[in-house]
Amino acid sequence: MDEFIAYASKPGVFVVDTRPLADFCERYVPHSLNLPLNSNLDVLVRTYFNSESTILFISEKGTEAEAVQKFSDRGVARYLGHLEGGIGGWKGRVSRIEPVTASKVLDLMKKEKIHLLDLREPKHFAQKHVVGAVSIPAERFDLELSSLSPSRTYFVYCTKGNRSCNAVTAMKEMGLKGFLIWNGMEEMSKLPFKFEGVAL
Repeated sequence: MDEFIAYASKPGVFVVDTRPLADFCERYVPHSLNLPLNSNLDVLVRTYFNSESTILFISEKGTEAEAVQKFSDRGVARYLGHLEGGIGGWKGRVSRIEPVTASKVLDLMKKEKIHLLDLREPKHFAQKHVVGAVSIPAERFDLELSSLSPSRTYFVYCTKGNRSCNAVTAMKEMGLKGFLIWNGMEEMSKLPFKFEGVAL
């Protein structure tokens, strides 16, 4: 683990946890990104990395080679290694996220004004979004963190939850209050939220 920490502390190195989103929410290494192997990796890799990015993986046992291959296939081939034993091999501080359901957010909106952040790409936001949501595309989120107020609580969504999960972890590390809306727009679209956009 000491070698993993030494690599992770180097500038330009990303710690990528490839476990499913639900497992990541229960227990994750601070400052890591969640890019599950069963997610839309084309979008996620494009959001966070380029061909010069260097990766350290945290993966479930038996999926290490698959992680390397899938990222390499998408142009991210600079790979330093895996955390031995996966998340079970991590002995340092861990964090967790408590997602909220879309139905709970809908109930809250009926009672009070809430602050919604939409992390999808601008074209998807333009097509359809929840009325009152603010668009901050995931690839720009780190640049926009300083504009968020520590006195507010934010509810964050994307399409399914992966990009908003990474945004919420970044917010926690900055002392900001954020909640991941579980299953994001995929679930919200099934409920009577008020939407607007060119596709409606």
